Amino acid sequence: MFKKLVGLVALAGVVCVGAGVGCSATVVSTTSDASTTSTATGTSTGTTPKPDAGPKDAAPASCYDEQGALAIKGTAPAAGANKCTGALIGELKTKCLGTGATGCDAFIEANKDCARCVFGALKGDTPDTTPLPALIPVSQDSVSPNVAACAALVIGKPDCAVKLTQQVVCTQSACSTCTTDAEDKDCTAKAEAGICKTTIDKTCNDALTAAAAQWQPICRGTAFDDTYVKVANYMCGAGGTSTDAGGGG
Repeated sequence: MFKKLVGLVALAGVVCVGAGVGCSATVVSTTSDASTTSTATGTSTGTTPKPDAGPKDAAPASCYDEQGALAIKGTAPAAGANKCTGALIGELKTKCLGTGATGCDAFIEANKDCARCVFGALKGDTPDTTPLPALIPVSQDSVSPNVAACAALVIGKPDCAVKLTQQVVCTQSACSTCTTDAEDKDCTAKAEAGICKTTIDKTCNDALTAAAAQWQPICRGTAFDDTYVKVANYMCGAGGTSTDAGGGG
């Protein structure tokens, strides 16, 4: 999983599925280090990222958190939507997803079609009728490239793009505080049997597993930055294999 905080953008198509938690308009900042996650709280005028302090001294008995589970609204995306050039994909990362990023609001205002394809529903849009984006929330303050949707599109199953995106958003957000692979595996199993049960589609999961060799070169990189470029190019650019969009970070 490639977590990264999203800067200056309210996730309009995201709602909580856990009881008693309000998180439909979370706004946060980012780090460009693909191996870490920074945290910051603030408003749409910008914030100062705070580096993660590293692994906790003592992990909780269980990192499964139903109240942290998120649900995402949207319609099936399309491959090669041609909403972003390779240059815009790189500029968006620099202005909205980099350490000390500035100019995100102005970028979105000037490039709404591209921003909507990458981030999802913008202010004034209707999330229910907006295609699911190239970046999806995996906690209240972090996003990940939408590898599942990209993969589903590569193998020609757009309906699975919706189902699998909803599954990933729910399970990863319910397990966002897990710190080890073992904790994450255990938590994901609990989420799939619990709060996220209705999002699990075995047929779609099996289809992606069977066709992994087909979609992985197109939709998956080694870290956040190159995975973001691959997914954003395939879903929001011209489609096909990724182009260089300044993914060094």
